[in-house]
Amino acid sequence: MRSTRTSTSRPRMHLPTRMVRTVVVCLPAQIAVPDLPQQATAVLTARGISADGVMPHFATGTRRATKLVDRWQGRTSGGPKRLLDLHRMRANATAAAAAQWRLWQQVVDGTKPANPFWWFVDKHTADPTATRSSGHSRITWRSRASSR
Repeated sequence: MRSTRTSTSRPRMHLPTRMVRTVVVCLPAQIAVPDLPQQATAVLTARGISADGVMPHFATGTRRATKLVDRWQGRTSGGPKRLLDLHRMRANATAAAAAQWRLWQQVVDGTKPANPFWWFVDKHTADPTATRSSGHSRITWRSRASSR
C-alpha cells in the first residue's frame, strides 16, 4: 500500500491580479517638488505596485514650473492642488463622455433592445431541439446583409 504525502505548510493564497494603468498618489506638502516622483514611487512600491514613472495627466494653467512636477504642454504630473486646473479637467471629461455616448447612440440606433438571459432559457426550455446550426445562421445573416 502506498502512502500519500501531505504538506504541513499552509496553502498558498492566490490573489487576483489586475493591470493598474494610472494611480494618483497624495503626498504631504512638506516634500520638495524635485523629490515628489521618487517619493510617489516609494509609496507605490511599498504597496506592491510597480511604477514606470510619472505621466503628465493633470491640466494646469500656471507657468510656475518650479511648483509642478514634469510640466509639459499645459499638463503636469502633479503639484499643489491649487495649481491644478481641475475644473477644466472636469469639463473635458464631460465633453469626452458626451461624445462617446452620442457615438454609442448612433451605433445602436435602430437595433432592438437586448433580451435578458431568462428569455433565452425560456425559449430553450420550450423547444430544446430548435437550436440552429452555425451554418444556417451564417446563411441567414448573409441574406439579410445583402438585402440592405
